[in-house]
Amino acid sequence: MRLRLLEGSLCFLLCLSCLTARGHYHRKQIGIEDGLSQPSITAMTSDPHGNIWIGTRFGINRYRNGRVKRYIDNNEPGRSLKGNQVEFLFLDSQEKLWASTDLGLSFYSQEEDAFLPVRSEDVLCALEEADVLYFGGYEGLLIYDRAGGYFER
Repeated sequence: MRLRLLEGSLCFLLCLSCLTARGHYHRKQIGIEDGLSQPSITAMTSDPHGNIWIGTRFGINRYRNGRVKRYIDNNEPGRSLKGNQVEFLFLDSQEKLWASTDLGLSFYSQEEDAFLPVRSEDVLCALEEADVLYFGGYEGLLIYDRAGGYFER
């Protein structure tokens, strides 16, 4: 019953995303059998490139053209998503996708097709102003200066 409610909610959000992007919609249910990493969705956003990003309790999923691609933390060293419990996804005005997990903040690099970690602290929300992004979390306010490319408290 919960899975059906979740799939119905996901379908509704996908329809809304399509309506705002193109003025029409396409209905599609996505579940574990389609490649979704986990049925508990914690965050969702879309980008102008036709991707729908779905954060779950087990990683991030990208849905495009009927296919799901997973981005999960496999505990491998290197530059990849850290943590699998997704707190939020945020697409800023420069089309940069930010993702926060239980183990830190990352952004999506289209060139590397990977989420690259930038902070190891848990971030719960984001707010954007002209050249500054504000990230709020348990450790306080984190400010990202886009012009300088650095974080400060």
